[in-house]
Amino acid sequence: MKMAEQGKIDLKKKLSDYLPFTKKTNKANLTLENILLHQAGMVSFIGFYKETIDSNGNPRPELYRSSPQEGFTTQVARDLYLRNDWKDTIWKRILESPVVPQGKKYEYSDNDFWFLGKIVETVSGKPLEQYVQDSFYIPLYMKTAGYRPLERFPLYEIVPSEKETGFRNQLIQGTVHDEGAALGGGVAGHAGLFSTAYDLGKLYQMLLNGES
Repeated sequence: MKMAEQGKIDLKKKLSDYLPFTKKTNKANLTLENILLHQAGMVSFIGFYKETIDSNGNPRPELYRSSPQEGFTTQVARDLYLRNDWKDTIWKRILESPVVPQGKKYEYSDNDFWFLGKIVETVSGKPLEQYVQDSFYIPLYMKTAGYRPLERFPLYEIVPSEKETGFRNQLIQGTVHDEGAALGGGVAGHAGLFSTAYDLGKLYQMLLNGES
């Protein structure tokens, strides 16, 4: 919305106007407006992580390592690192997913914001995590807000989200709770942000003030 306010994007335009890799897919003609409103007709959720575990729920050894190694630096949780090129599989699944006629009904979709995050990166020329820092958190002195908190804070300062079973099988602390965002490296348009309540209050006070 900040980019729309600045005239850098037009919400009436189509996804393919900003992301050329969608041009030959069923996502090409989806408008940014309908995507923002969750009326673009995309499926609500894709269980990407299910492809990365075996029938017993254990990480597939060809996809994961217990420590960062060459080609395996995407941290999904404590002592769990995914093969870096699996991010391509995520985008392949999103692009191949079905779409119903847009504008017909509201259906929350993580996939909507995968695309919006990618648009921010394409238009700004910055990684999403850097864009939000430069545009919001640094100007607002939000020192705790951002993606990948383990790169900036000790583990004991980060509140756990849950004891997860069925995928990572551990207490999730310091890595994003959302499975898809975790597989994407902890940065996504729909999930991955951490903050203290105090810093988050600054953001909402900015909105109450009518500023941006």
